[in-house]
Amino acid sequence: KQYIGLKQKLVYGSYTISLDSIWVNVKDKDYKDVDIFAGLTVGHPAIGIRKAVCSFVKRGEQYYNRDAFIPAMNIALRFEMTSDKPRTIELGAYEQKPDFIVLKAIIFPWINMLWLGAIIMLSGLVLALYKRIV
Repeated sequence: KQYIGLKQKLVYGSYTISLDSIWVNVKDKDYKDVDIFAGLTVGHPAIGIRKAVCSFVKRGEQYYNRDAFIPAMNIALRFEMTSDKPRTIELGAYEQKPDFIVLKAIIFPWINMLWLGAIIMLSGLVLALYKRIV
């Protein structure tokens, strides 16, 4: 999370993020339902430039974030919070992690010898029990 001002650039890894515009949509006179939008430009040397819009939503005393996800760049941008400084917001940038786990299966080459030993021990137990009973 970092603060970014209007027309400023922010470097996140190999991404260059600039805040192009901020606009507000007030839905009532008491300022209880307010939507604040941020227009962003994201640049990457290999992929190019993409536009995105993320928003910060206030409903009564509750706050929500609507992220802007750019699939080509595999990055999500979040309007985290407003700032005390005019024309400045707190912006979070997140890269999506893969949703899978990699397991490595190892084949034990002597597993047949292990099973043979277990069978020999079981047969010895059965033979001992038979002699004890008879």
